[in-house]
Amino acid sequence: MAYGSYLRRHPGAEPLSNIAGTKEITFKDDALDDPPLSAEDAVSRKIIDPAELPVALDLLGRVADCLTRFYKSKNLDIGDLKMEVGRTSDKSKSPSIIVIDDLGFDNTRIFSGGRLLGVEELHSAMGIR
Repeated sequence: MAYGSYLRRHPGAEPLSNIAGTKEITFKDDALDDPPLSAEDAVSRKIIDPAELPVALDLLGRVADCLTRFYKSKNLDIGDLKMEVGRTSDKSKSPSIIVIDDLGFDNTRIFSGGRLLGVEELHSAMGIR
């Protein structure tokens, strides 16, 4: 769902509209406010290897789909999901792309009936005490 920084970057987007499948790449830098990058720029700046980019996007899509189904099973909706990827560092194997973020309240906004839930409300909706 269109929410948060996505709406600032896309002023024509309707708040909470369906943007399922949208993937944006940003350069993780708090001082620069995590600027967006094109896939080509991410590759040319050597932020990600060209062979890793489709792997990363596929992984992020699969995780997002799994989380979407999970929250839907609780009658909740995801908005503004952000995930970071990285590489494994095991020198005995070729590097693998992995999700390196936690999937918590800091990078996921959860809605019920179009209303953003606070952490206490989310815990209650999920049956967490």
